[in-house]
Amino acid sequence: MSGIVGLFRRDGRSVDRTTVEGMVGTIEHRGPDGCDVVVDGEIGLGNCLFATTPEAECETLPLVDDDLTVVADARIDNRAELLAELESRLGDGPVTDSELVAASYREWGRDCPERLVGAYAFAVWDADLNRLFCARDHAGIRPFYYYLSEDLFAFASEIKALHSLRSIPREVNERRFGRYLASIFPEDDSTYFEDVCRLRPGRWLSIDAESSHTETYWRLDPSKRLDLSSDEAYAEAFRDVFDRAVRCRIRTQDDPASMLSGGIDTSAIVSTADDLLSDGRTLSTYSVVFEDVPAA
Repeated sequence: MSGIVGLFRRDGRSVDRTTVEGMVGTIEHRGPDGCDVVVDGEIGLGNCLFATTPEAECETLPLVDDDLTVVADARIDNRAELLAELESRLGDGPVTDSELVAASYREWGRDCPERLVGAYAFAVWDADLNRLFCARDHAGIRPFYYYLSEDLFAFASEIKALHSLRSIPREVNERRFGRYLASIFPEDDSTYFEDVCRLRPGRWLSIDAESSHTETYWRLDPSKRLDLSSDEAYAEAFRDVFDRAVRCRIRTQDDPASMLSGGIDTSAIVSTADDLLSDGRTLSTYSVVFEDVPAA
């Protein structure tokens, strides 16, 4: 996964480039393919790129597109659908995932996360509106942490990037630890540090100098039913979804790899991926072996 960081001085003061570079430095391990920052007045954004898809080879992050600046830790899976719908907003040649995010934001504004399928955490600085728009994928696969005060908004893929800022306290959230020890896992914005929040899965956050607003754009509906004619039909429907999910994750420019524990879940993923690879690539697997417990 790539890494993203950002600083928004809500008090109108200019962001120091060195400060953003320091945040990026704490998560540079997430960007073996390069890290960079963009600073403009009250906003500073940084991106560490881990290029795992063919399109990522063409990424330049942060992406500056006229009035928009985008940082993204994203793998967008419904590319064909988006390319067809956003054709008028996209140029010729390979289209990167960050370009799809920017075009989606231009087309649908705050509703754009509803149109994106995949794993993503991103932020879009809209210079025309002096507004930062952030979103996290439906299932929360990619992380997004933030700190908000009257004067400052900061976000990052890892909390330690936030703690590189002296203005952000490091006080432990004892209630969160207590809940963890009691096996209680609340679905809220809290983290193990006071004043540091997480953007929950399926939510977006919009923030400017005067206000902030968070909204849920998707949640699992437990009442929704799928009624098919037979057990075989259910199995076929599951296999179709499963195959599509695995196919999305082997969209790599190099040979893909998978964890293999020997259980049903990873074995199913590995066997399906191996069946779907038809372009000469090979699948590598990695297993945890305990030398003292050979039976494991």
